[in-house]
Amino acid sequence: MNRLLVCTCVGVGVLALAAGSAAGAVQVLYTLEPPDSGTTVSDRLTADGAQVPSLEPGVSIDPADLNPKFGSQSLKFTNASGKNRLDFNLGGVNLGTSFTVAAYVDPDVTGWTRTFTSYSGGGSLVDGEVILGFDNRQTPGSSNGLALYVNPDGAGAATTLFADSGKVSWTSGYHHLVGTYDSGGLMSIYFDGELVGSKSAPSGSLTINGELYFGEDRTDPRENEPFFGHADDVLILDRALSEGEMKLLASQGAVAFLQIPEPSSAVVFLVLGLLGWAGVARRRGR
Repeated sequence: MNRLLVCTCVGVGVLALAAGSAAGAVQVLYTLEPPDSGTTVSDRLTADGAQVPSLEPGVSIDPADLNPKFGSQSLKFTNASGKNRLDFNLGGVNLGTSFTVAAYVDPDVTGWTRTFTSYSGGGSLVDGEVILGFDNRQTPGSSNGLALYVNPDGAGAATTLFADSGKVSWTSGYHHLVGTYDSGGLMSIYFDGELVGSKSAPSGSLTINGELYFGEDRTDPRENEPFFGHADDVLILDRALSEGEMKLLASQGAVAFLQIPEPSSAVVFLVLGLLGWAGVARRRGR
């Protein structure tokens, strides 16, 4: 089980670093719960600093989602004019030699669709580009699965992994999509907590080329494979989770899996800590 070293709690931001993580490594968790609202989204993993995203037109917090996967809110991507993306604002950031990208999605679109992507949208992938996409068509001849493309620094060409379509069944509602990369080890994709594909990974770390988005490629003017629908529990970790951990993440959600205190608990911990410090200070001053 992934343990956390909780350093300080301020409001809803939790300063925490997953065990086995490198100091300063990039980690992101958007739970999309209050006080998030409108186009304001907060990061719940802030030991590496808060990774505050930008939302493009057509993307906003949906407090009226009737069936959010966790909590009471989710992120809604609507079919509006212009780009419909969440921008992680991580351009030029090195994700390291091992990472996990994960999200729950409830799509309102059929066919190949982007989730996490730093792809330019044209031609072959270049160094620093990654894609986690899916195809939810249920018709004969469709891939009906997931795909993970990773082109680490200096690789020159992307390594592509497709899910076994027989292991991916798209029903209505939310589904958990995950891609993991471990340099020189394996790259894997998971669907609803189950491993549906893996292969040998290339070697090297991945420095994001351009920008990392959720919902569409970074410079594609055609809106080739945009995501429409709802997303919840958007997560980036700086290591490749194991198959056993993935089952727990999918079933529990990121907050429970990472053992992040709820905002109310965080405030209580902070107040108790300050009161304890104040008591020690008074005793020393006698």
